[in-house]
Amino acid sequence: DYKKIKIADIPGLIENAHKGAGLGLSFLRHIKKTKVLIFVLDASSSELQENYELLCKELEYYDKELLEKEFIVVFNKMDLVKDKNKVLNSLIIPENIKKVFVSGLTGEGISDLKNTIVEIFNR
Repeated sequence: DYKKIKIADIPGLIENAHKGAGLGLSFLRHIKKTKVLIFVLDASSSELQENYELLCKELEYYDKELLEKEFIVVFNKMDLVKDKNKVLNSLIIPENIKKVFVSGLTGEGISDLKNTIVEIFNR
């Protein structure tokens, strides 16, 4: 039994995207139609919390209803970070948000990400 799931990749949002900075408005319009939002964060960044908060704020400024959608937070570049707990401890996010650890370089965790996406769409 197969289902089609459309996945749209939008460029990273920058500060003030909700005001039209960069390509912000044109891409923010597209995500209103989505069922799930996936934030991809650089797990090796020292600004993990700030990056997460920037994404949330830009969505909130554009349309508060976007924050009511289901989220997955993907921590990429785990090949550079050996301790998942260190990553989790550096970020304050609600418990109900799904978290997936991946390495785009090695492919580690990609199956987990696919399974998480399918699980959400099968509800």
